[in-house]
Amino acid sequence: MTPPPVLPKDLRRTLARLEADLSSFARVLERALATEVPGNRDRRRRWAELLVSIMRLYLDHLAFPRDLGALEEFSEPRRPRGGSLESHIKRTRRKSSVRERVIAALSSTPRDPQGCSWHCSDPADSTGQGAQVCADCVISHLPEIHDAALRAESAIARIRTDAGDDAVAALAAAMKRLGSMHAIFILQALECIADPGGDD
Repeated sequence: MTPPPVLPKDLRRTLARLEADLSSFARVLERALATEVPGNRDRRRRWAELLVSIMRLYLDHLAFPRDLGALEEFSEPRRPRGGSLESHIKRTRRKSSVRERVIAALSSTPRDPQGCSWHCSDPADSTGQGAQVCADCVISHLPEIHDAALRAESAIARIRTDAGDDAVAALAAAMKRLGSMHAIFILQALECIADPGGDD
């Protein structure tokens, strides 16, 4: 049996930091989507915690290209793994489940008492359209961020066991998807939901 590769210290540190941020995101997301939340202020605080966690992952995404070269140099050639249909179906169902939980959590989040909910586009907007933009943004992107985070964790585990370049490529793809395709679009929406301009 081939022993796991010994990663250089700087790469071990990089992967450990990323793993910690991914693990923290999973815990914070569970708290934010919990059905039993004591009060409105606590619900908003949980959205704020989620915002901070996703911001950390976005910073990880921005820093990742700096570390990618070192990972690629250390990795060994492997045949790319194709995703199975079963894996795709499982991921689709998981994203659908997270999306339903996001909708439920948003529906129990307090809105601004003056009726101008989650001021995103224009603080003077009294139509509520800004709120819908925020809600749609979170409903659309949060399940995708969750999925990308799980894929990044899986890729890191594979890098630790065999350091194949296919795992490095999978991690790079997951971080790009997480950051530039989803996290960047959700930050302002989460800030608006966590602090809609009024407190109870």
